[in-house]
Amino acid sequence: MMMRKWRRTLLVLMTFSLIISVLAGCRVEQESTHSKEVDNHSNNPSSQSNNDTSTTAPKDKQQEGDSFDRNSPKLLGLSLTSTEKEIAKQLGKPQAQFIMDDTPKIEVWEYDGYTVGCMENGHIAFVEVSGAGQSTGIEGLKVGDHQGTAEKVLGKPDRNTGYVWSYAGDDALLRLDLDPKTQIIQSVKLFSHPA
Repeated sequence: MMMRKWRRTLLVLMTFSLIISVLAGCRVEQESTHSKEVDNHSNNPSSQSNNDTSTTAPKDKQQEGDSFDRNSPKLLGLSLTSTEKEIAKQLGKPQAQFIMDDTPKIEVWEYDGYTVGCMENGHIAFVEVSGAGQSTGIEGLKVGDHQGTAEKVLGKPDRNTGYVWSYAGDDALLRLDLDPKTQIIQSVKLFSHPA
């Protein structure tokens, strides 16, 4: 029974990754227009503010990062017990939101380089960081780093397939997707994992 739930969770996450990839390709033109607007906006000092609802980057704490704790793993300063309110406080207002048609339903919040899935109970189903140079919120680790950096920061993985490294915590799994040829981190994900 537990294995079936774990497989379903993994299938949902793989499906979600595929959907995000497809959607990312469809939004390229829209994002390039948005980035020009953001660049124009950021060049105007009178338009800059300390608004907590920024969608371009997480708060400074995530840029610095926290040390990795296998028993209480976090990405972007968020754990699976974090709430929607804590997500909004850490990351601001999402650029886009949609509902995954799964049972249970998961509301997906998209940011520039970050994706967070929220369950109906308000807690996090998953956190994903992707895009070269994106901070993971784990001190010393970002997307685009070599797997050697990951091993120094996180230690040896519990599982290594050559293209996926995973670190199992109490009820969470931290997963690094690697390019098998270059050994470069492509994305980092945190999601629920039965103990």
